[in-house]
Amino acid sequence: MSDIELVPDLLSPATPAVPLVLRPYQVDDLARLRAQFRSGVRRVCYQGPCGCGKTVIFSEVVAGAVRRGNRVCILGHRDEIIQQITRALDALGVAHALVVAGCDLAALEHPVQVASVQTLVRRLKHLMPPDLFVIDESHHAAANTWRRILAAFPQAKVLGVTATPQRLDGKGLDDIFDALAIGPSVSELIAAGYLSLFATFAPARSPDLSGIRTRAGDYATDELAARMSKGVIISTAVDEYTRLCAGRAAIVYCVDIQHSELVTEAFRARGYRAAHLDGNTPTELRRSIIAALGSGELQIVSNCGIISEGLDVPGVVAVILLRPTKSLALHLQQIGRALRPAPGKAKAFILDHASNTFRFGPADAPQNWTLKGREKGEQPLPLQRCDHCGALVPLACLECPECGAVLREPPGPRTHVERRGEALVLADRLSTMSYWQCLRWAGHDKDRLRLVATARGYKPGWVWHRLQELQEGEQ
Repeated sequence: MSDIELVPDLLSPATPAVPLVLRPYQVDDLARLRAQFRSGVRRVCYQGPCGCGKTVIFSEVVAGAVRRGNRVCILGHRDEIIQQITRALDALGVAHALVVAGCDLAALEHPVQVASVQTLVRRLKHLMPPDLFVIDESHHAAANTWRRILAAFPQAKVLGVTATPQRLDGKGLDDIFDALAIGPSVSELIAAGYLSLFATFAPARSPDLSGIRTRAGDYATDELAARMSKGVIISTAVDEYTRLCAGRAAIVYCVDIQHSELVTEAFRARGYRAAHLDGNTPTELRRSIIAALGSGELQIVSNCGIISEGLDVPGVVAVILLRPTKSLALHLQQIGRALRPAPGKAKAFILDHASNTFRFGPADAPQNWTLKGREKGEQPLPLQRCDHCGALVPLACLECPECGAVLREPPGPRTHVERRGEALVLADRLSTMSYWQCLRWAGHDKDRLRLVATARGYKPGWVWHRLQELQEGEQ
């Protein structure tokens, strides 16, 4: 990957700090992070959904560290991320140097640096030892480049932030971080108005992915691109965008460059203002395309592997998923681009032509984040598709919340045989769900906990102990 090139001055001057009004959960999470470091933990990973303000949180940590005379180095791997960080530090009045392509070696001596990983790894011998590393999008921290930087300064504390604290292949980060701090959930942020309401739609026919091999934990890109580049799949994506949110700002996620270019041309052929981005797009052109999407000059930006992270364009109303993936982290990074609230934005649209929502659940599905990665075999609660409008909704819904269509009639009186059959089906389902999924499903309901205990063969008394745990957790 080439060096990131930035237009701003390499040394960002201190600007008058504008007092930030932190959200309640940001205040609490900052206190928790500081408490963890004070307790002796040296490497902490903070998880918060896309749009929760992770940059604000770690910028406050940086500002506090600087006031105490510490040296800080903030790591990012993309132009958009570097720019976002420098804007946040400027807002707090934190002077900092940019360690990017073409920078003077003096930048490596500044008390606070915002560094391109690709540049810094080649200049490590010139970097004055930092007291704190901050890693944005820290699910990348297991890569060799990042490891080399951390290994060069083992005495430094490390704060990582990410929406998805696992590698793209689902493996954990417990070999990088010592502790995980969990921020608010997507559903909590939506309820508080910090993220947008959303609706997910899917076509009647899912893409046929049979026979596609797996490489490095995900679908083989070459085979996947050939399957997803079929004209009917692309034309259906354009049709659905036209039906649901025509003309609104949307990002399309594609498999490879050729696939993204095909999609861009398909949207243009239907009269939409569309552009393509990939890793080879020059920095200035990439910036101008993203800015045009935010201003309304462009309606569609199609890309492959370039804007699933670090993009902050609240006006994006829709994401169009044309890249099937087995990576929960990649899926959540992609759909998160549409969830930021904006004036006039009643809800976000997730147009899933890749069946990713069936694999991972809706955008607000609860996640059991740990540093050990995703549990094998963990499955989301089942969804159903409304045949009238195409919305994906929980299987329990009798009526579509998007169009009001009746999905099925309410159940009538059941016979003993029917009730027993339903109980057997439920028991079978509970036995295949992960432990944490069962706990989320049961909650504080004693009857549901009994069903879990029976289905999973737990000893007598497990229900009582579980209720005690819940009671203690509330105290």
